[in-house]
Amino acid sequence: MRKILSIIFILLSSANLIEAQSVSVKADKYKVLIGQKITIELNVSLSIEAQVEWPDLKKDSLLKNFEIITESTIDTVPSTDNEFLKLSKKLELISFEPGVQRFPSLPFSIFGKGKSEPVNLFSDELIIDVQAVQVDTTQQIKDIKEIMNVPISLEEMLPWIGLVILVLIIISLILLWLAKRKKPNTVAEVKASSIPPYEQLMIDLKTIHDQQIWRKGLVKAYHSSIVDSLRIYIENEWNIRAMELTSDEMISLLSKDENFTNALPLIKQLFNRADLVKFAKQNPTEHEHLQSLDWANQIAQTLHQEKNKSAIAGKEDKTND
Repeated sequence: MRKILSIIFILLSSANLIEAQSVSVKADKYKVLIGQKITIELNVSLSIEAQVEWPDLKKDSLLKNFEIITESTIDTVPSTDNEFLKLSKKLELISFEPGVQRFPSLPFSIFGKGKSEPVNLFSDELIIDVQAVQVDTTQQIKDIKEIMNVPISLEEMLPWIGLVILVLIIISLILLWLAKRKKPNTVAEVKASSIPPYEQLMIDLKTIHDQQIWRKGLVKAYHSSIVDSLRIYIENEWNIRAMELTSDEMISLLSKDENFTNALPLIKQLFNRADLVKFAKQNPTEHEHLQSLDWANQIAQTLHQEKNKSAIAGKEDKTND
């Protein structure tokens, strides 16, 4: 009796093992249009200690009427008692052969623990009906339509519009910077020159007279150039930091120097008019434009005479010594 029970137990264990080791295959659809995607799911159940050798799906003879688009990795799920495993893999296929296509039975080799010979299992064969696109042959054959021009939407244009605006802003800023940086050629720079300061002043005033930039609307630049030319002359000829002083500071300083006594009234008028043009945006008449230049010439003559007197007086003092 005990022997019979042992045989029954062995048979039941083998049956359970065989049942536990199984393969299956299913498709998400069995009727598709030509070129339509099909998803095939392969499942293998086996003992946790066993191993499986999957079929080589890249063999041309295996899936000759199907093309593999994607092949997933193997997903492993253990059983609740942790004695068996369920392995699954998904394939995405397409077929361009119309008609009934057979997804073949696939071979799987199961290797038990400590066994060199595998148990070979085969999946079921699937029948996939690949249908061609129906063409109405009674209708007239028409030419292929030309490519349609799809209008560009505002959303697609916005990045390009923003880019154009940004480029225009950058160009405008560069032009503005260059315009501010570029000054009229009417004002001489404070620099060491071989030309005597008085002669240089005369050249600058003649250039200002010839250009007459106030007629072009450059009123502020015109009066500033006259005053700056005179400041440069005073700085180079009399060693006074005239370019660093405001108009009031300069008048106050010059009023303490006897050499500027005769020229000081015209200097005050010239500087006052230039400040009104510069800060109060006063627009002088044509007569006043020419008058300011005439005042500058008179100031230059007066100061040049004073400089010559000082030079003669200096020579006489040295002779007497």
